[in-house]
Amino acid sequence: MDNLLTGFYLLEFGAVIIVGLFWLQIFIRGALKRAFKFEYITYSIITICLVHFYFTYLIWQEDKEVLTLSSYFLLGLSTFKAWKWITNRTDWDKMETQFGVQTIEKLVRDDGVYIRGKGLLVGLVKLFGARNFYYGLWVFVTLIACLTFIV
Repeated sequence: MDNLLTGFYLLEFGAVIIVGLFWLQIFIRGALKRAFKFEYITYSIITICLVHFYFTYLIWQEDKEVLTLSSYFLLGLSTFKAWKWITNRTDWDKMETQFGVQTIEKLVRDDGVYIRGKGLLVGLVKLFGARNFYYGLWVFVTLIACLTFIV
């Protein structure tokens, strides 16, 4: 690979910075304005870790196509979710209900919904309770994201 940055790399670099900063400011505002701050603090930590991981490992992976495609998918998904936020198709309340304890409880109760590993999910919810499982899962995901600074 050339040591020079092409226009595409500069565009990708700019897009990651803009999308990362957009979501980071949303989550920081959520932590400042909402009564319960746990999710927004963890979202902020995960966003910082993902942007760090993206620039450290994914942005110049020409010989690893799967990593490159997955990074483009994550960038595209983040951009799509940002577009939904900007066009008022989502808001704080929708985001909290989509990623809240209620969603896990609904998923466990609804027999019409099938996902791979649902039996494991139901067992963990019965073992720990929906609320403890939900917050434990967020702590686990946040710790996994923080590993990007160690590796």
